[in-house]
Amino acid sequence: MVIREAATENDISVTVGILLESDLRKLTRKRYFFDWKSLYGKMDIYKLCLEEDNDIKGLLAVEDHPHEYRIEVKLIAVSRENVIFNREKGKKLKQYENIAANLLAFAGRIALTKYSYLGCLSLVPKTQLKPHYIAEYGMKDAGPSVYLDGSSLQHLVIKYLL
Repeated sequence: MVIREAATENDISVTVGILLESDLRKLTRKRYFFDWKSLYGKMDIYKLCLEEDNDIKGLLAVEDHPHEYRIEVKLIAVSRENVIFNREKGKKLKQYENIAANLLAFAGRIALTKYSYLGCLSLVPKTQLKPHYIAEYGMKDAGPSVYLDGSSLQHLVIKYLL
């Protein structure tokens, strides 16, 4: 798995793994926009880290709905330095790109691994992000939520994880 360094456009190797209790002290609200400690132990939480230094760049909390063959993204966040918005220039100035895409693809791989071709990935986005998920990842509108299944889900996983 790789993310792209925005300044150089170099690909940087990353890993995704389960969040450990020892990682919790690194997760401040200031850097990750949420108290991740409140979710720890209640659902599966994964961290995306740079392979070279184990710095956490993104987090993903998922919940399994086996009766629906569905993995639900309950919360996804990238570190603050990767969502800085420059109002004057009207664009984001990120250190790394594709962090969220890699995390979504990882969740999609969980769905496909557990449920094969029946697997589905869903999330309830913040209202202003819904069009982004549809345009950027090809997610389908399902009222308050968006989802991927079938070949669309496979495409996301292949695009970012291979």
